[in-house]
Amino acid sequence: MKKILPQANNLETVIKVFIYFGNKVGCTIQDIANFCGFDPRQAQYYLSACIYLDLITEDLQLTEYGKSLFDEPSLIKKKIYERIISDEVIGKIFAHMLFFEEDIKKYASFIIKKYYPEYSDAVVERRASTLKNWCIEIKKYRVSY
Repeated sequence: MKKILPQANNLETVIKVFIYFGNKVGCTIQDIANFCGFDPRQAQYYLSACIYLDLITEDLQLTEYGKSLFDEPSLIKKKIYERIISDEVIGKIFAHMLFFEEDIKKYASFIIKKYYPEYSDAVVERRASTLKNWCIEIKKYRVSY
């Protein structure tokens, strides 16, 4: 089954939602909405991003990969970033951003249309904006050991 591209604009919040979800027994959409100060619809975007990244299952359980991240909590962000840049779609956008100075959103739209031809232009535009934001956030990240 093809994954639905994320529509959660803030990657830092995606990571916080994942950590919150992983630590709250019986976590619900309403719990996430309250935690983030979102309405439930927006909270679902962030939970769905965690599902896209294979951190959480469709039936709202931590995946084996998601569970493994809690073995080294200090590396959660780094490992999620690694997961994102190795993604078939997002990785292409990220690599392109690193090597070319053109409009990354335009390139993201091109890639999304290639992999998701069923998406309308409006959906492509929103997802391209999200993935651009994610790539910029990852690029700014610096590992400190």
